[in-house]
Amino acid sequence: MSLPFEPEPIESLRQRYPEALKKIWSVVEIETGLAENENTDRPGLHRKHIFDFEDGWRLIVSKESLQGCGIKDIEDAMIIHISTSCTYKHHGAYTLEDVENDSIAHWWALSSMDHITPNFLGLSNNKVAHLYIPLS
Repeated sequence: MSLPFEPEPIESLRQRYPEALKKIWSVVEIETGLAENENTDRPGLHRKHIFDFEDGWRLIVSKESLQGCGIKDIEDAMIIHISTSCTYKHHGAYTLEDVENDSIAHWWALSSMDHITPNFLGLSNNKVAHLYIPLS
């Protein structure tokens, strides 16, 4: 279940952006909860984390803790997680590299942090792109 698509001007999206990074979400709690119940609380259920662009792109942005994930080198890491999707249909070839580039360009426009390039993880089963920025 996701919130309806409600596009806003970029100025409005930028004003809301800092609010999306205030709460720290636990990746382990989100993943454990989703395995049990698709309605588990997660950033995508809260408008303050959702940024709908006028060109059809949606970004969901959150600050997340990897504590308890069980991966030794990143156990204490904190990240900004960026999920992206697009509501419009592409005509012609649209590669994974295109998805990555467009996702990064929209995050840069939102965050005004074009000196930082998020790491691209790939697409989930529902064709949502996932990127992250390490904070620690």
